[in-house]
Amino acid sequence: MFAIINIPKNMNPERIGLWAQELPDWGFEVQALSRTFEFTNFSDSVSFLKLFEDLTEGVDVTPDVGISGNCVFVRISREDGAPLREIDFQIAADLQEAAG
Repeated sequence: MFAIINIPKNMNPERIGLWAQELPDWGFEVQALSRTFEFTNFSDSVSFLKLFEDLTEGVDVTPDVGISGNCVFVRISREDGAPLREIDFQIAADLQEAAG
C-alpha cells in the first residue's frame, strides 16, 4: 500500500495524492518508490528488467533491482539521495502499465 510518510518539498501534495491513487501497490518514501512484480516466468522477468533499464536511461535515477525466478523487486531513487520528482512517479506508472 502506498503510504505517504513525508511529502517531498519539490512536489505539490495534491500531485502526490493523485500518484498515490494511480500507484496503490507501490511503497513510498521521500527518496524512493519500490514494488515487487510477479511474472509468469524468468524470461518475462528479464524482459521487464530491460524495460526498466530503457526507462531510466539518461534520467538521474538510481535503479535498484532484484530478481528471483519470476519475481522482480524494483526501487526507484536518485543517486544524490534527493527527493522524488514527477519523472520518478511516471517511470513507476510506466512499469506498472507494462507489467499489466
